[in-house]
Amino acid sequence: MTNPEPPDYAALIRAVTPNSERKHPEWLDPGQPLFSPKYGQGEVISWMGNILIAKFPGYSIPVQFKNWQQSVETGEIAPVSAPASSSQSEEKGAGEVESASFCQVSAAEIAAIPQPKFRAIAQELASHLSAVRITPPASGSLYAIPRDLPSPLQNALRGLGIHELYSHQIEALDCLRQGGDLSIVTPTASGKTRYDGTEDAIADWLVAKGVPKQDIVLAYHAPYVRQYTEFALG
Repeated sequence: MTNPEPPDYAALIRAVTPNSERKHPEWLDPGQPLFSPKYGQGEVISWMGNILIAKFPGYSIPVQFKNWQQSVETGEIAPVSAPASSSQSEEKGAGEVESASFCQVSAAEIAAIPQPKFRAIAQELASHLSAVRITPPASGSLYAIPRDLPSPLQNALRGLGIHELYSHQIEALDCLRQGGDLSIVTPTASGKTRYDGTEDAIADWLVAKGVPKQDIVLAYHAPYVRQYTEFALG
């Protein structure tokens, strides 16, 4: 007779794992809440050797901490504050977040945010923030314009005051030359619409700068439309 119940893989793992005394603190037992500066407050759901598996709201896939000791030492995971008593929970009512188990950021952390608009947002949402992390700016790596670029393109770049390319631009150029696929991701208001070759006639602007039409592809036009233009097909 076939057993309709799915196998309990966690139980199987425990059955074949040598029985040994607890190596981790009680707050890391399955079912216990824990806090991560990166993921917020979650819950321990399982163990597999030194790998701690936890789930966090907003993440459909459980998060694995491959070395729980190292994660504790580096502050990647930490215990949460003691939850409020049952009587306090009843007074709060169903569906309300218990502030005792939520680690809020300090006013000093919010004040350290350098951008005024982001600082204002953080102040408005301070009661819902669990961590603030500021990534300092880093200088980009610049390289000379490749000499094998078409001369009209080099002249056009220099005419714009561009004498060097960033490392990611060089990587994109190498990718294209090797026949690879390239995806450009830019934020809102970065000029995507302006430079799509339709609104401001950027193709005509390049031609005026000396770039041959056969070197220009109207990427935002389908191939069957490009054949009716004077520009390259692809």
